[in-house]
Amino acid sequence: MDSFTALMRADEVKTFPTLEMPAPKTRSHPGRGQKSDENKLVFPGLLKTKKSIISGTRIRKGDESSVLMGFNSINLKFDVTSDNGQAYQSQKPNSYREGSKRTIEPSANNMLLVTPSNQPSTPPPPPSILGKSSQAHENQSLDELRNYIVMMDKYSLHNFMIYDGKTLKETPEFQSFKRLYQHKWGPITSIIQQLETFLANYHVKLAIINGPRVFELSKLNLPSMRREDMYSCLSNLAQLSIYFEGEGGTSKTDNLKAIVRIQSHFRACIARRRVNELKILIRCTIRIQSFARLLIQRSTLRKRMQRYLVELESGWSANRLRLSQWWARASIIEDRSESAAARTIVFLPSISLAEYLRLNFENFSALQNTLVSALYQLADPSVTLIYVCPKHLSSNEIMYHEKLLSLMGISLLPKRLYFVTPELVEKLPSHLPLSLLLLCSSVALNKIKQIVKRNKSMAMIIPGSVSWIEKKLSHALSIPVLSADPSVSESLSSRSFSKKVFEESEVNVPIGAHDIFNIDDLLVALSRLMASNVLTKRWIIKLNYDYNCDSCVLLDADKMSVVNLLRKEHNEMTDAGGWFSRQVQLAVRKRLLSYLTSELSNKVKICRRDIYSDWDFYLRMMKQYGAVVEAEPIETIGFVNGLCFIDPSGEVQSCSGVELYLDHNFQPQAYHCPQMMTPTLALEGATRAVAQTLFRKYGLIGYVTVSFQSYWDALDNIPRLWGVGLKFGMSDVFGAIGTVAVVSAHSQFQLQQSQKSKPSKSQPLNADKPPPTDKPQLPFSLVTTLPDDRCMTYVPFAVHEPLRTFTDESFFKLCRMRGIAFDMNNRSGTLFFVIDSVVGGAVSVLCVGTTRKKATAQVINALTFVAQQFGKDLSSEHRRCDNLTTILINMKKILKFDKNVQ
Repeated sequence: MDSFTALMRADEVKTFPTLEMPAPKTRSHPGRGQKSDENKLVFPGLLKTKKSIISGTRIRKGDESSVLMGFNSINLKFDVTSDNGQAYQSQKPNSYREGSKRTIEPSANNMLLVTPSNQPSTPPPPPSILGKSSQAHENQSLDELRNYIVMMDKYSLHNFMIYDGKTLKETPEFQSFKRLYQHKWGPITSIIQQLETFLANYHVKLAIINGPRVFELSKLNLPSMRREDMYSCLSNLAQLSIYFEGEGGTSKTDNLKAIVRIQSHFRACIARRRVNELKILIRCTIRIQSFARLLIQRSTLRKRMQRYLVELESGWSANRLRLSQWWARASIIEDRSESAAARTIVFLPSISLAEYLRLNFENFSALQNTLVSALYQLADPSVTLIYVCPKHLSSNEIMYHEKLLSLMGISLLPKRLYFVTPELVEKLPSHLPLSLLLLCSSVALNKIKQIVKRNKSMAMIIPGSVSWIEKKLSHALSIPVLSADPSVSESLSSRSFSKKVFEESEVNVPIGAHDIFNIDDLLVALSRLMASNVLTKRWIIKLNYDYNCDSCVLLDADKMSVVNLLRKEHNEMTDAGGWFSRQVQLAVRKRLLSYLTSELSNKVKICRRDIYSDWDFYLRMMKQYGAVVEAEPIETIGFVNGLCFIDPSGEVQSCSGVELYLDHNFQPQAYHCPQMMTPTLALEGATRAVAQTLFRKYGLIGYVTVSFQSYWDALDNIPRLWGVGLKFGMSDVFGAIGTVAVVSAHSQFQLQQSQKSKPSKSQPLNADKPPPTDKPQLPFSLVTTLPDDRCMTYVPFAVHEPLRTFTDESFFKLCRMRGIAFDMNNRSGTLFFVIDSVVGGAVSVLCVGTTRKKATAQVINALTFVAQQFGKDLSSEHRRCDNLTTILINMKKILKFDKNVQ
């Protein structure tokens, strides 16, 4: 094979034997910018070319066309001495030897030489003339590149490729084709675009395009090409015929697509059916499993509940035993050091009531927080107190509590007061009791555990009320509760059961009936009681469980016509004993029963219509909780509470009784201590008797409030007491009395110290001072008593809506301006317990004075200041018992008409 034929075959564009070829490789240059997809495609066997710069000189923008055509006059060299051209001419066919005046001849150093045909070749200059060897090597490379480009333009078949619907524009063949037909490139571009669309529609992977045929078609300037014309442009049509074998414009690829689509629909149908079957199977499985698990849970529920109750009872007994042992050990030590008496008190101001009662309170968290007065127990330096708050306290509120404690002479260094707020306070409903919120708040429980563990002292829980929640809290924290078992205390707090306790303690109870659970029992009880006590003016119906006696229903006998007739008949009888004979009583009961059956709903007066809207609702609550019927004394003096504390050893510590100020609906609004309604010895004796019975027979410990009703006995001409109720758990009144006791004792100590520090006129300043007397014993016991020369009036909870528009700072600033404050020198004045921010609209007032009249006047002064300074409360027409305006009106009446006020 001659050299010319070899050169021609080397310049031909090689076609691929089959279409099953690997995908083009992608060259990636890390760190460089991303280029287009066309620049990334590299095919094996094809040389990738770019716009070549033949010399080191940069080409101007205007000379770019000459580079694309493969010719640049700047780098043109003429060879006139070399003889190699003649040798190459001798190898050419005759057709190539003639015809053109200029021929392209390869020289010995492979440089592109253009020489006239009528001139002999000139040999290249010697190497010494070219300069250094590096320049000669550079010229040699540039000449080889020029030779390849020119050869491609002249001898190439000008076929190019379309791969996956896109023309490979960076291949040398396409660049040569573009340079050759640049003058007709517009129509050629249109044909190439039609070919790309056509091949993409048939999903042809690789097609080789006949460039000359494309050029011939471009001469026709056709707007669109026929299928036959497109086929004529394909050089590898025989290999691509498999893509165009379909009839009616469809191909084998379209058939495969249709097959795949049909299969996808069938498979989707099968999958949907399978999914539906699986869903049915899963639902059936879940239902079967739920029934099986429910059956297992039901079968094991009794055992699990018994096991849990056993653990709960054993934990309660263990905590109670531990508390009793610690109490006995601490009480027998004569010299009680702080380490021996050190204790951590977890104070839980919770109010556990029926849900229908808790839903009625508008500011239930502030009502629970009235027990914040119990902070006085920090007067004992061996006490660390953890106060569980029903709301998040602001920094101003905490600062106020600390200032109040400093006023009482209580030091908090080292830190002995911790405020813990359950994290679920803002998330759970506001009417839930605080103990339940704490039981559901794991973070707050863990915080209490850490504080108790860090203090390493005896811990105890002092609740505001006792229920099953406090028992579970004791089990969860492993801390004993300073109270009786919730089941026992719940039974004893019932009005029906408390009458039994009073009878066992030999304490008088009102005339009446108990354990009434339906309307028939109520009618029978009322007819029997009214027949035997026809002179009684009014009967009071109460539910067994309520809050602050808010379930009172009054039945006025004077307004009943049948009772007036019976009274006349009773007065007309000469024999007083005949009225109580069996026949007379049965006849009277029958008449009363007939009258009450038809007229009872019209004659009763419900005191709290905001809670018990009608008589039918009250009867439903009676059926659920039970009720009692009590007679009102003919000459009522008032109501008084006996406060006491039963320690784990059974010793009863009692303090002076507290007198209650009630409104016309029997709702307590304020408390006064000491009480003056009944002899103190009689009240303390009755309270102690009830407390001893509770401990001896029922094992009850902790704080106990015994409610009495004082009345005048005209026969003996002395006041007497009726026991009307029991309440367990620490109340806000205990805290108020303790606060006054601690403040008074601290003030007295400061006064004594100031008097000792003043030297007398007859004694020189440097004279020896007598040894100071010991500090007076502060009431560090859990139950405190007031000094003999002090009286207090306490309003635990008063609501005033206009307060919501003011802040704490403005409120206390106005109090100081009006002189409403506590005087440490005289140990008298007004104290405010911050049960809630002033924005909440509730206040708690404690006033201390030397006499009953002064304490009551200070309360009236403080409430009048709030009502006048912050505006009248016009929120509702019907005043509630805890409304500040209603309390102020009743306090003014007490100050004016109460005979005991001096």
